[in-house]
Amino acid sequence: MIEIRDGLLALSPYRLSGLKEAVNAAAEREGLTGRDRAAAVEAALIALALDAYRKRVPAEMREESTSLGEDAADLTGEASWLARVAEAMPSALRLQGWVHA
Repeated sequence: MIEIRDGLLALSPYRLSGLKEAVNAAAEREGLTGRDRAAAVEAALIALALDAYRKRVPAEMREESTSLGEDAADLTGEASWLARVAEAMPSALRLQGWVHA
């Protein structure tokens, strides 16, 4: 768990400010709601940060740090949230397509 959080923290310089709004709008167009939407948005933001990291393009204006989800009050909740984010990756990839379109 700690290693995952460390990895997400290392991506923080690559989380472009303003993308969260665009990804949320894409999630709305996809019909995602509630926790599924929140997880898909977070997964898309992680995927976009990974893409920027691979290209070595740090964000000029950074987004806030990675969300831990509503239920992440302890390690069990955090693990549950991260699992939900991982499961949302297929939706996240579709959201990326909307953002890059």
